[in-house]
Amino acid sequence: MGDETKLKGNCQHCGNKLKFAAHMAGMEETCPHCQQVTVLQAAVVVSATPNVSSTVSEIQPVSTPVPEALLPQQKIECPNCQASIEPEDRLCVQCGFHIPRPINWVRWGAVALIVIQLGYLTLRWVGLDPRVQHAFKAKLGLARAGVYAGSTPTKKVLGGAEGKDSVTDDVPLPPPETGAPRLVFVKQPELKEEGSFYFIIGTVQNNSATDTYFQVSVKFLLQDDQGNPLGIVQDYVALLDPGKTWGFRVLVVDPDATKYVFQRPIGGVR
Repeated sequence: MGDETKLKGNCQHCGNKLKFAAHMAGMEETCPHCQQVTVLQAAVVVSATPNVSSTVSEIQPVSTPVPEALLPQQKIECPNCQASIEPEDRLCVQCGFHIPRPINWVRWGAVALIVIQLGYLTLRWVGLDPRVQHAFKAKLGLARAGVYAGSTPTKKVLGGAEGKDSVTDDVPLPPPETGAPRLVFVKQPELKEEGSFYFIIGTVQNNSATDTYFQVSVKFLLQDDQGNPLGIVQDYVALLDPGKTWGFRVLVVDPDATKYVFQRPIGGVR
């Protein structure tokens, strides 16, 4: 490589002289003078000899690869008349045939999946009890917690005078139950050992005929043998429908606890 022919050229930007090996002709390099990228090309060499006309010898530049994006695109044929058309054409100028566009299955599959999910979520939302919807809105801050302003439920009854066609009227149902809470113990709490742990277990029932209770909870104050308080433990369930029961299991976390006192009342919001 030490005997390789050296060529001389000029920077395309600043015009300063460059010297490079013959095999580098046609390559792009950074000019050491102006720090810009230039193509290495041998300068035209003019040899002047006395009494002999000047001759010009040129070094043929090495061909550089052309980027694929600059190459002419390959043409395709019309499916109807086999005339040559461009790939981006959507209409054959020879026969007027409309070239079908390729279907992007990935994009349409994603759109279909989103539509199905939205439909499923909408059906689930519509099927929820209005009070459950209100509780969910309250969690998102879209409604006031504990305040349900829904319409009073109604029922259909048939009425009308004798001999006349019966008509259907909307008669409001009785208002939601008020007064004493309907959450009661159907199985009193008791302390049981399960393996190496102790639990306070029991069963709560919703005796209401119409109301669902939310955030139903039971709390117990743990005590030691001398009756000293050791802390509060509890268990809860998100909702309890009318007539349903809930079996609670409260883990006794303090090993010194031998007694417990139920903290009245059973928690719950209608």
